[in-house]
Amino acid sequence: MTVGDARWNLFLVPRKGALTGHYRTFAVGVIGLIFAAVLAYVWASLRHTLRLETANRRILQLAQTDILTSLANRRAFMKRLSMAFNASLRGSPAFAVLYLDIDDFKDVNDTLGHAMGDQLLKEVVARLKNVVREEDLVARFGGDEFAVLACNVNDPTEAGTLAARIGETLAKPFIIDGHKISVTSSIGIAHFSHDIAGPEAMMVQADLALYGAKDEGRNCYRFHSEDLDRQVHERVRVAHELRAAIEDGELELYYQPQVELATGRLTGVEALVRWNHKTRGLLTPGSFIAIAERTGAVQPLGSWVFDEACRQMKAWQAEGVAPHVLAVNVSGVQLKSADLEREVAASIAKWGLNPGEIELELTESVLMEATQRHGATLESLRRMGLRIAIDDFGTGYSSLKYLTTYPVNRLKLAQEFVFRVTVDYRNAAVVRAAIRLAHELGIDVIAEGVETEAQMRFLIGAGCEQAQGYFFSRPVPVSQMTALLHEGWIKPAPAPQQPRFTSAA
Repeated sequence: MTVGDARWNLFLVPRKGALTGHYRTFAVGVIGLIFAAVLAYVWASLRHTLRLETANRRILQLAQTDILTSLANRRAFMKRLSMAFNASLRGSPAFAVLYLDIDDFKDVNDTLGHAMGDQLLKEVVARLKNVVREEDLVARFGGDEFAVLACNVNDPTEAGTLAARIGETLAKPFIIDGHKISVTSSIGIAHFSHDIAGPEAMMVQADLALYGAKDEGRNCYRFHSEDLDRQVHERVRVAHELRAAIEDGELELYYQPQVELATGRLTGVEALVRWNHKTRGLLTPGSFIAIAERTGAVQPLGSWVFDEACRQMKAWQAEGVAPHVLAVNVSGVQLKSADLEREVAASIAKWGLNPGEIELELTESVLMEATQRHGATLESLRRMGLRIAIDDFGTGYSSLKYLTTYPVNRLKLAQEFVFRVTVDYRNAAVVRAAIRLAHELGIDVIAEGVETEAQMRFLIGAGCEQAQGYFFSRPVPVSQMTALLHEGWIKPAPAPQQPRFTSAA
C-alpha cells in the first residue's frame, strides 16, 4: 500500500471516538422517537378514556332525566326517596311525597295537539320550580304525572300548605302561543312515618291519596290517612282565613297591664292578638297561633301585630299616658326570617318610637336556638336598642348558658310555677331561686299568671318587682287599656274562690 492509499483510508475508516459519538446521537434519536410514540399513545388512551367517561356520565344522566322537561325521572326520584327514607329512619328530619297529575290534560292534547301539550308541561314545570324550595326534588314520572320530594317536613301541615300553593299556582290560566289554557291539579300526599314499610310503600300511599283526590272531584289534595287529611285541611283552612283576616281588618290587639307589686303602679303592657272571626266569634291565640307557625302565616301576622302595637304606643304618647314598656311576642319562625330586622326597624321609624320602649318576648327554647343559629339577628335587634325578655322562664331548656351568652333585660316567671307557690314548697323554691338568679345577673323579674293575693304577697316577699295576671286585670281592648293608663295604677280584682290556671294570651 502506498502512502497515498494510507491517507485515503484515513478518510474512509472513522476513528474510535468519532464512531462512539455517532452511535450516541443515533441512540438518543431512537429513544426520543420511542418516548414520543409512548407519549402519543398515552395521550390518545387518556383522551379515549375521558371520552368514555363523558359518554358514560351522559348515558347515566339521560337514564335519570326526563327528556322533555329535564327534570329527574322516576328512577332518579326513587333513588332520592330511598335515601331520604333511610335517613329519616336514622333520625333525620321527616319529609313528604306529593304525587300529582294535571286534571283533564288529555283534552289539551286532543284539542290543541301534542306539541301544545308538551309546551304546557314545560310551563307547569316552571311554575312548580317557583313554588318548591331549592332542597326539594321535582320529578316527572311520564305523561302529566309529577312527584315532589319535600324535604324537612316534620309536620304534615307543611306538606298540605305546599300542596295548596301548588294547586293555586297551577290553576291560574296559562297563555301559550296566544291560547288561554286553564287546568287544575289533583295531588296525593304521603308523610314519612316509621310505620311505613319502605319507599315503595310510601309511593303506594301517595298514589292512593291521588286517586282519593280525583274521587273527591279533582282540583284538590288528599292525604293517605283520612284522619290526617281532615286535620291538615282544617289547619290549612284556618291559615287561609287568617291571611284574609289580616287584609280584612278582623284582627285587633288586646293589652294586659304589668304592675309594680309594691305600689300597684302600672309600668308596662303586653300586646296580645285577638281574631274577630266571622262565624266563630272572638278567638284567642291558642286557637290559631300554632297553626300559623306550621303554615307560615305567622310571619305576616307577626308583622301586623308589631306594627299595630307601635301605632298604638304612638297614640298613647300623644295622649301623654304611654307605658314605660310595650311588650310584643316574637315566635321562632319570625326570628328565622331574614325580614324581621328590617320590618322591626321600619315600624319603629314609621311611628317615631324610642326602641328602648319596646320589649320583644321570646320563649326559652326560641332564645336558645337564637343564640346558637341566629345570634347575629338577635344581636342586631339588641343594637337597635330593643329590650329582650324571656317568656315562660323555667319551662324550657334546663341549661342557663344562654343567660351569659346573650344578656336579657327581663325574666318572665312562668305561670305554671306562680300558680302553685302557695301550695307546693318545691314550686316556691324554684321561684325564689329564679328571682335570686335574675338579681345576681342584674335582670328584672316579672311574674305571669298572678291570680290571688296570697300569690302576690309571696312574690313581694321573694323579691319579685312586677307582675301581671287576672288578679290585676285580664287582657282588655285598647279603650279599656287607655282608661287604665290614664289612672296610672291598678286596684287588684277580688280574689276568686279557687285559683284558676290561666294564660295571659
